[in-house]
Order: sequence, then C-alpha cells, then structure tokens
Amino acid sequence: MNAAVISTRLLSRELADQITSSGMNLVEHDFITKVFTEPQDLSELKLAPHIIITSVAGITAFMKVLNKYALPKERYQIYCLEQETCAEALRQGLRVVGTAGTASRLADVIITHKTVRELTFICSNLRRDELLEKLRAADRLVHEWKGYAVTAKPIKIPFTGFVLFYSLSGVDSFLLLNPSDNLEAVCIGETTAGHARQRGFKKVHTSDKSTIESVVNKVIEIFSNQ
Repeated sequence: MNAAVISTRLLSRELADQITSSGMNLVEHDFITKVFTEPQDLSELKLAPHIIITSVAGITAFMKVLNKYALPKERYQIYCLEQETCAEALRQGLRVVGTAGTASRLADVIITHKTVRELTFICSNLRRDELLEKLRAADRLVHEWKGYAVTAKPIKIPFTGFVLFYSLSGVDSFLLLNPSDNLEAVCIGETTAGHARQRGFKKVHTSDKSTIESVVNKVIEIFSNQ
C-alpha cells in the first residue's frame, strides 16, 4: 500500500501531481479558514510609516486597507518574514526594508534600525507574543491590528504516513480530531516544526525554505529515501 500524505491546506494542481507521481496517496483539506476584517474608520488602525507583516494573509489584509482608503504604497516601509511573505509583498509593489526567517528574528532586525520608533503590526487573532514583547522591551511603540481571524476547521483522517503543516494554527486544528501517533510531520520552517514537536509529534522534518513548494519537495525527498 502506498504511503499517505495529508496536506493541511489545499495545494495547487501542479504540487498535488508531484506528490501522487512520486507514488504517495494525497489527502487535502483546509484545516483553517481565514476571514479578513476591514476597519470602519482609518483611525482604528493607527497606521505608522513602518508596517510589520508575518504572513501572506497579512499582506492581503494590508492591501485591502490600502485599496479601500486609496492610500499610496510609497508611504509605508515593510518589515516581513522571508520567502513567501516577502515575495508576496514585492509582488504587490510594497517597499520591503527588512526581513528575517522568524518573527523573533524580525524583531531583532527592527531593533537594529535605531530611528524606527513607531510601527504597526498587522496580524491575526492567533499571533504569537515574541515579536511584540521584544519590540516593546526595546522601547518601540507598536500598534497592533488584527487584519484577519483564523478559525479551525478540522476533520478526522484515519491514515498513517506524512502530514504537511504550513502554520502553527494548522498543527493545532489537525490535532483537535487526529492523534500524532504514526505520523511524520513535515513543516514550513523551524517555528512550525518546533510547535509540532511541542504538540507531541515524534518525527518532525523542516522544509529547506519557508515555501509551500519546499514542504512538498521535502516530503517527496523523505519518501524517496525510505
């Protein structure tokens, strides 16, 4: 029997075909949903010239605000996570002035920019604390705006094999109805991998890059070498 791969988000047809062509069975399900929020008034956001965004969804939320209020992109300088988030920011024509692999390291980058004293952090309802704690401890004024809400949408999947995680909330949603036993977690970046370990996964692999494509490449590589 072929090994099973559970993807905790829907994949592009190309990536799904790569998995099945490698000899594995694929099950796909969006284990989380994102609902974007728009402020009733621009003053709610307290948009500083420097913006912190740690997800592609955060970029989308920011662009919705810019478009709704006809704000010029050139007014804002963006600090964001590397790879997918940065690529989306650049694709949208935003000015990226600092990147890092994790939110905690991104805070360190911002702190080195001594003249940056006020920022707006666009995040979800499930954001982690490290970035804000570091910045506020370094006497930075950070306005926080929850640009989207993440909700769990778990289903029970009685398979063994591999499970692909792209976020911490995806790990948590999956475990609401599924055990970690007999599953190898393949995660997008070390932050998600660390969370999977904390939540009980014994075998955890980290993608080489923080992209969906790299997660798929990693599971194919692991399967091919077994």
